[in-house]
Amino acid sequence: MSARPPSQFRCPRGRFGWIDCPRGRFGWIAGKIMEWGNAAMNALAVEALEVQPDDQVLEIGFGPGAALAEIARLAPRGFAAGIDPSEAMISYVSRKLRNGIAAERVQLKLGTASSIPYEDGRFDRVLTVNTIYFWDQPDSALREIRRVMQRGGRFVLVFRATPDEAGALRVRAMAGRPALDDVRGWMAAAGFANLRTRTRETRLMLSRVTAVALLGEAV
Repeated sequence: MSARPPSQFRCPRGRFGWIDCPRGRFGWIAGKIMEWGNAAMNALAVEALEVQPDDQVLEIGFGPGAALAEIARLAPRGFAAGIDPSEAMISYVSRKLRNGIAAERVQLKLGTASSIPYEDGRFDRVLTVNTIYFWDQPDSALREIRRVMQRGGRFVLVFRATPDEAGALRVRAMAGRPALDDVRGWMAAAGFANLRTRTRETRLMLSRVTAVALLGEAV
């Protein structure tokens, strides 16, 4: 891809931008770091998503494609779509999932949670892992996610969290460190109900963090 992507699809800037949205010739190196570092979180996300063989699934911010590859395997009669703002990751994962793409069971596009290039009600399963930190307007991003989902579909939002002084989990590395209850409130306001939480202890470099999966049903 040589054309510059539209501004709404460009990689986030800032402290963790290069790792979470690889760019340039050596973007695949960041992708390998992500694949190793996010293995436990991807496993939690896919387990919570409960993909069925005929499901139409979207992953937002697929990175090096580990979770998307597993989704494609779990939905042999379905469709696995992925969006990501990184052209480097789209190129990398296009090679990795070339058989599924050739069979038209897998599709990759530039996109972000706030600008999803699919029509209303397209998917019955959506997940996103470690993208919430870059959402400028979480309420708007969640409404956009709800837009592309079928009623009754399952949405899984996964992120790293650490406890505050009172022991309440808060989103790590997100501006303002919103509490878990704040994120649940955003999901409910965007049109998700029957909200549930799953957690798993994992590591981030030398630190221990909690991987949180919030599950909701589109209503």
